Amino acid sequence: MKNLLLIFLFLPFWAQAQTDSIKWHAMEMMVVNGDTIYFASQLDDVIVTSPRKFKDSHEYALYQRYKKYAAKVYPYAVEAVKLYRQMEEATAGKSKRKRKKYIRKTRREYKPKYKKELKNLTRTQGMILTKMIEKALDMPMYEVIKKTRGGLSATFWNISGKTYGYHLKEQYKVGQDHLLDIVLKDLEVKYEEASPQ
Repeated sequence: MKNLLLIFLFLPFWAQAQTDSIKWHAMEMMVVNGDTIYFASQLDDVIVTSPRKFKDSHEYALYQRYKKYAAKVYPYAVEAVKLYRQMEEATAGKSKRKRKKYIRKTRREYKPKYKKELKNLTRTQGMILTKMIEKALDMPMYEVIKKTRGGLSATFWNISGKTYGYHLKEQYKVGQDHLLDIVLKDLEVKYEEASPQ
C-alpha cells in the first residue's frame, strides 16, 4: 500500500518531467474509408538496402571494419567537402593572390581543430576518407590538393601516398572495391548550399 501511495505521489512530477522533453510536431493527415494516413514530410530520407551477402567470414569482417571506419571519418569528409565548396564560392572570380590568401586564412583557422584527429587515423581510415571526398567532389584527391595547396604539394602527397599503395591521381571509381562501394553508398556525403532568404 505504501509503494502504491508513493507512486501516486510522484506520478505527477514524473509525468511533468516526461512531458517537458516531448517535442510535438503538427502532421498532415487524411482519412480514407475509416483509415488514417499520415503525411510525414518532415522526416529524413532513409536508405533501405537488400540484405548483404558475403563470400566468407573474412569478407564480412572487412565490411564491418570499413563500416566502422567510414562512420568515424564521415564527419571529417562532410566538413572537408563543405569547406572546399565554400572556398570555391568565396574565391570565384578572384585573383590568384586573393585566392591563396583566403585558403591560407581558412587553413590556419581549421588546422589546429583537426590536426590531431587526422594524424591519428589509420591508413585504411585515411583511404576511406579520401575516397569519400573524391566521390562527393567527383575529382581525384590530387586535383583537390593542387587547387588548394598548389602543384608542388599535390606532387609531394602523391609520391608519399604511393609508398602506401595509394595513387592520388586515380579518382574513386565504383566497382574497384565492392565492399567500399556498399559502405560509401550508405554514407553519402552531400553539400547543400544555403538557400537564399
